[in-house]
Amino acid sequence: GTGVLCMHAPFEITSKADIYSTYLAYRTFYQEG
Repeated sequence: GTGVLCMHAPFEITSKADIYSTYLAYRTFYQEG
């Protein structure tokens, strides 16, 4: 239900943000190199 969704949403958003930021940093480093 919405209770479980609200509980897990912050963790999922954080993990996805970390993965995306890591991807952007790696992509920028790869392109510059």
